[in-house]
Parts: sequence; C-alpha cells; structure tokens
Amino acid sequence: MKSHNLNRLSILISLMLLMFISTGFAQWSFGVGVNQAYNDNPLHIRDAQSSWVSTANLDVYYTSEAFSISYHSSFNQFSEIGDRNFFWHQIALTARRNTTQWGIYAGQQINRDLYNIYDYFSATAYFQHQFNIDQYRAYLNASITTNDYSQVQDLNNWLFASSFRVNRSFATRTTLISGVSYQYKKYQYGEAIEIASDSTVLSSMSPSGWGSGRGTGFPGQPELMILDAPSVSQFSYWLRIAQSLSNTTGLAVQLQQQFSISGDNRYLSGVPTNYSEESQIFDDPLGYQGYSLQIVLTRMFPGQVKLRSGFFYRLKDYTGQGVYEDAEFFNPEILREDHYRNAWLYLQKPILFPGKSGVGVEAYLQYQWTRNTSNSYWYDYKNQTFSIGLDLSF
Repeated sequence: MKSHNLNRLSILISLMLLMFISTGFAQWSFGVGVNQAYNDNPLHIRDAQSSWVSTANLDVYYTSEAFSISYHSSFNQFSEIGDRNFFWHQIALTARRNTTQWGIYAGQQINRDLYNIYDYFSATAYFQHQFNIDQYRAYLNASITTNDYSQVQDLNNWLFASSFRVNRSFATRTTLISGVSYQYKKYQYGEAIEIASDSTVLSSMSPSGWGSGRGTGFPGQPELMILDAPSVSQFSYWLRIAQSLSNTTGLAVQLQQQFSISGDNRYLSGVPTNYSEESQIFDDPLGYQGYSLQIVLTRMFPGQVKLRSGFFYRLKDYTGQGVYEDAEFFNPEILREDHYRNAWLYLQKPILFPGKSGVGVEAYLQYQWTRNTSNSYWYDYKNQTFSIGLDLSF
C-alpha cells in the first residue's frame, strides 16, 4: 500500500515539475505559512488526549489570461501523538473563458503506518457557468470526483455533484444568496460485506489492539463495517443573508437544509472521527440529514486589522448508522443523532512591504470551541483550540 501511495505522490510531483518547467520560473508566485496550535482533543474522541499541533504550508501559483495552476501542501505534526502526523498535498488546473470556468484538481493524504487507514486519494473535474437572470447573478456548477481509500477499498466511490445558486444585492447594502444542490455517490464495489472486529483493517489502528480494552480512547470492539448500499443520494438548499451594518461591520446568516433521497452510506462503526478532511471515511455528510445555522460577524479596525467571530450549529440525523449505548455495546436498531456546535474568533493583520508589489505577511490568532452531543457513546466529545499563524506571500 505504501508503494501505491508513493507512486501517486511521484505522479503529482512530476506533473508539478513539468508545468513548472514549461511555463517559466518568473511567472510563478509563492506562499509559505506556519501555524502553532494547542488542541485539547485533536482526534475528536470521548477520552480526549491533548497535543500541540504544528503545521507548515507551501503554496505555488501560476496565472495567465487563459489558465491558472496551483500546488498546495501541508505537513501536520502532533507533539504528543507522533503516529498521527500526516502530509497532504493537492495540484489544480483551472481555465476560464468569459463567464465559464472549468478545471481539475487532485489531492492525496499520506499518514504513518499506525494511522494509514486515513490514507486517501481524490481527483475532481468541475465546470462552472455564470449568467444573469434579470437582476440576479446566477451560478451553475457540476463536478465528478473519484475517491480512493487504499486501506478501506470498499469505501471507494464516484461522487457526482451539481448546484445552482443566485445572488442579488440591494441598495440597503444587503446581499441575498440562495441555492440548491444534488449529490449522488456510487460505490465502486457493489457487494455488501461485513468485517468482524478482528479485521486487520481495524486492528492496525491501535497499539493496544481492539480487544476488550479501550486502547487509545477508541471503542474497544468495533462491531462491523456496514456496506449494504451501492449508492446514496442527497438534496439540499440554503439561504444566506449578508448585511452591511456600517462601513466597518458586516453580518451574515446562513440556513441550510439537507435531505437524504435514497440509500444509506457505508461507514466504519466504532472508529473515531477525523482531525482534518477525512470526514468522508467516518462521518460522511451524505450519511445524515438535518439542518445547519451559521452566523458570522466581521469588523474592520484601523491598520487593516480584521476581527471575525462566528457560530455554527448542525443537527445530524444519521440514516443508517447505529449507536454505542455504552463503551462496549453497539445497537444497530437505534439510529445515531448528533448536535454539533462550533464557535470561533479570528483576528487577522496583513503586513505589506512598501515598494514590493505582491509581497506581504499575514499574522493571525484564532480560538475555536466545539461541542458535539451524540446519543452514541464514542461520538460525544468536546474540543478547544488556540492557534497562532504567520503566512508569507511573494
């Protein structure tokens, strides 16, 4: 499996070098960033284990009138959970003609052996078209994605997504944004299977094993992997209202509702939730229905200092996932229900270098609080994060 990941890594790097050579060094711009965070529960599990998390980012851009190319990468290091360190990178190509844009991007995450169940590769091709309908600005989007999980191949899938949204601004400095979306996921392996708790896929996750103990805070006995649906589809709609309260203050409120139309998604039972972008493995958005509410307040201060604060709430009614009634007993007859709450503060300060166009530094501070209440024992958790970061672009 490691050679499989290395092959894909070499392909992405080779593509990057090829485009770098063909377009010329002088036409590229770069960005580097570092972030240091204290996270009291980075794995989002019930038995929290805190850690300092250091992140280093590298971004490379090339832009012309016809197309743009970008490469993004990050390395995440956990001081107290070294086995959870991982590397992520993505390459993207975008082209635009008048009001139509299309492109492709591919990303990969590589983890250490103990957590290689999180390894994945994803590639997307997308299309976007803008047009006017009377006084509204309209956007039509469509995409197709292939998701590949080298350690859990029964979760490999094709994802088809489409959306339509309209924007309109008013003299009252109010902007309305409304849209609808449809997603359809087709699993690449249609046969339903069950994996017992002694599976090597699951047992490789914890150095303490998956026996009667809880190991590193994960459930002691993962009961099964449910793979009983060849496809799943979902429909959602949303409304966002953005209001300028003054020359320096703005408020935005968004409400979204999502419905499951058909099928139940596949998931791993008894495995913890994610740290970053691995949600499709363990907490797939197509696996639940419900609604969400988001409120964001933005305030500008002298010296281009920006302060943003926000609150996010989501009700998640899972359509096919059972619950852990306690630390050991998994009940597939009761469906999981979560109430996810998140609040955050973000302070940002850009620093420009006089006489050097395109060169700048951005410093930021962030605090984030999360509370997930769940009727499933192992998914009820709390989380707080304090972080400081510095980004340099040139």
